[in-house]
Amino acid sequence: MANEDKKDFNGMLHDSKDMPKFQTITDKKSIEKYGGDRMYFAPPIDYDKVMRQVPRGMVLTVGKIREYFARESGADFTEPITAGIFVSIVAWASYQRAGDETPYRKSALNKKLDLYTPDPLQGVCEYLFMDLHALMNNEIFYSYQPLYLRRGIQTLSEEELRELDCLAELLAGPDKNMEKIEHLWTANEKFSVLTNNTQNIYYDVFE
Repeated sequence: MANEDKKDFNGMLHDSKDMPKFQTITDKKSIEKYGGDRMYFAPPIDYDKVMRQVPRGMVLTVGKIREYFARESGADFTEPITAGIFVSIVAWASYQRAGDETPYRKSALNKKLDLYTPDPLQGVCEYLFMDLHALMNNEIFYSYQPLYLRRGIQTLSEEELRELDCLAELLAGPDKNMEKIEHLWTANEKFSVLTNNTQNIYYDVFE
C-alpha cells in the first residue's frame, strides 16, 4: 500500500466486502495442500476482534488467526491473501485512531508492522513475499524478507524485476496458478532464504 496517510483505514476496517463468505475451490493441488475445498473469507473487522484478545507479550501469527477462523466457521482453511491484507488494515486503522488501540507489531514503528517502507515499490515487494510464503504454508513474521532483497529492490537486475512481475501476476489468481507458483517456489531457493534487520547488521559487518 502507498500513501497510507491519505487513506481511511478505519473505513476499510468496517467495510465487510460481502464477507463472511465461503468459496469452493476446484484446483486439485490446492485441495490437497489445504486439506479440503471449503475456503472461508473473514471480514476485516473480525481480524480486529481476534487481535484485541491477544495478551500483551504474546505473538499471534496470521497463520494461527487463519486456523482459528477455519475452525470456528467449519471451513477447511481461511483464504491466505486477504488475511495478510486485513491484518495490515487492522494495524493501520489502530495507528490512525487517537486511542482504542488494537495490538499489533510495533518493533519498527517508523515502518508500521515492519512492512511499510518509504519506497512504495519496496512495500509492494514485501507484500508479494508475505503472500507467497503464506500460500506455501510457511508463514513469516513481518520483519522477515528474502536475503537477496536486503539491499533494496533498486539493486535488482532487469531479469530479477521481470521475475517479480511474473510472481505478482501469478499471485493475483492463486487458485488457478498454484502449480506455476509452486514451481517458482521450488526453482528459486532465494525466495525462501530469509533475513531481518538484526541479521542484516551481521551481514554488513562480516560481508
